Amino acid sequence: MLGAPTSQEVTEVARWTHERLGRVLERHGRSLDELGCDDAPDLRSVKALAQ
Repeated sequence: MLGAPTSQEVTEVARWTHERLGRVLERHGRSLDELGCDDAPDLRSVKALAQ
């Protein structure tokens, strides 16, 4: 059984996901900025967490 992830592991996965999602969106002429809406968390904040 796996233990709970550390905050560093969670941050690493969030950073990885943010980077890859950004690349996929760019290939399709889109951006993370377009995904924002009032009732969803700000996906760009993942980048702030990763720093």
